[in-house]
Amino acid sequence: KAAASLTADHDDKIGKAALSLCQSHDIDMILTTLSSRGMRLISHDGQDSHIPSIAKDVFDVSGAGDTVISTLAAFLATGAPAETAMIAANMAASIVVSKPGTAALSPGELIGVSTPTIQPHQDMSEIITKWRSEGASIGFTNGCFDLLHPGHLQCLREAAKLCDKLIVGVNDDASVKRLKGNSRPIQSESIRAMILSHLPFVDAVLLFSEDTPANLIKSITPDILIKGSDYSESEIIGADHVIKNGGKVQTIPLLDGHSTTAILEM
Repeated sequence: KAAASLTADHDDKIGKAALSLCQSHDIDMILTTLSSRGMRLISHDGQDSHIPSIAKDVFDVSGAGDTVISTLAAFLATGAPAETAMIAANMAASIVVSKPGTAALSPGELIGVSTPTIQPHQDMSEIITKWRSEGASIGFTNGCFDLLHPGHLQCLREAAKLCDKLIVGVNDDASVKRLKGNSRPIQSESIRAMILSHLPFVDAVLLFSEDTPANLIKSITPDILIKGSDYSESEIIGADHVIKNGGKVQTIPLLDGHSTTAILEM
């Protein structure tokens, strides 16, 4: 706050101040910790990534900042992308604040929380087979999920009620750019997938690089294919494949007034 002459902790002011510092002092990037609001990474070229804090019981915040700095430095030293380092630092901080006093973090603890349900396509078949052997029904929905908002949460929560296991397909960065334009995505595929994977009603997240999830749906063959009510059944990619294989298609009413585009225009 002193370096940027900040008088208040408003996120918009923090973002502008961090960008100004990056550009005026030739700093590649600045990571700001926002307490319960998570973390924000601002780069010299104006890229802005935000991740929410991971919900845990907070026992003592002593040493949380040191944990963030050391974890971030360790990951960057290995050549990890800055966003990956931020995600790891966020996870590390969530662990130490759940311990009493100034606590240390073991590698095993970080590994335990840094393996969310994000899987490459080829690794899902075995998992899906296991789920089905246990009698679970498989649901699938997809989207870009760029700036997760209440409308997304509503759809995902309702989708999860229709099946035992919900798989969410997420457009990777290249496909979002083709669909939405060069200014998108606002948040990278790793952050979008990470946020989704930590929702309690999402069981797996799969990134796909095509413009549509048609091939992904064919590889999964879900029992139920779910989309928002802004699509008719004839417009839903993969509907014919799912129905042909004995599954069904379900649309969910949208929560009015919520979209990433609307947020960006505010």
